[in-house]
Amino acid sequence: RLLADVDALLVADYLEYGVVTSRLREVINKAGADGKPIIVDSRDRINEYCNVVLKPNEMESLQAVSSPIPPRDATLEQLEKSAHALAKTQQCSVCMTLGEKGCVWVEGDEIEVVPARPAPPPIDIVGAGDCFAAAFISARAAGAAGREAATLANLAAGVVVRKLSVTGTATAEEILQRYDEEYQS
Repeated sequence: RLLADVDALLVADYLEYGVVTSRLREVINKAGADGKPIIVDSRDRINEYCNVVLKPNEMESLQAVSSPIPPRDATLEQLEKSAHALAKTQQCSVCMTLGEKGCVWVEGDEIEVVPARPAPPPIDIVGAGDCFAAAFISARAAGAAGREAATLANLAAGVVVRKLSVTGTATAEEILQRYDEEYQS
C-alpha cells in the first residue's frame, strides 16, 4: 500500500535473511510492471526481479548470467554482453556499475557505456554503490532518462569516493562541483 505514496523505490537486497521476502519481491516486480520507477541492488537474488532497473556490479552481472569469466579478466565487450543478457532474461533495464570507469546502461537492445572520470587518490569506495543507486533513482523519479540518471549517479559516486573513512554522502552542491570538474575543464 505504501508504494502508491512514493515516487520511486530503491531496493537494497543484500542479505540472505532480511525484510525483502519472496512476497515482497512479487510486489516490487508488479509495481515495476505498472510503471513505478524502481532500482534493485541485489547480490544473490538479482534473477528474482523483473520490470525494474537492476544495478549489478561486474561480478554480479557475470554471475547472474552464469558466465565463467572472472570479473578481473572480462573485457568491456563481455561485460556489455552480460548486462544485455541479464536485461533480456529479466525483462528489465540494467545499469551495471564499473567502478571508476562508470557504468553500462542497457535499455531494450540499446547498450551504452556511460563513462566516469576516476577521482584522484586517495579514495575510499565505501558507500559509493549505495550513493550511485540513490542518485540514479532520484534522477529517474524526477523524470530523467536512463543515461541522464546514470551520468548523475556517476557524478555522485565520484563525490563519495573522495570522503575517506566514512560512509559518504553527496550534496547537490558537491555533485555540481564534480560536474564542473569533469565536463567544464
